[in-house]
Amino acid sequence: MKNKIEKRNMTGFDYKARRLGIIGAAIFVLSLAVALPIAGSISTSNTKMEIEIQQLKDEIRNDNIVVENK
Repeated sequence: MKNKIEKRNMTGFDYKARRLGIIGAAIFVLSLAVALPIAGSISTSNTKMEIEIQQLKDEIRNDNIVVENK
């Protein structure tokens, strides 16, 4: 004989909770599927912008132009 009690009947709340859990997991996966590519493209565009800014700073240093920071 087993020492633990097993629940065999599910109530209406159990079915609703299971459905909400599945829907929540699906929303989480879909949000990751959308957010990760966007984050990657933003990261690459930031890297490109940093390179362009560094090139502009190098050009300013080479031309001996004084730029005032406000």
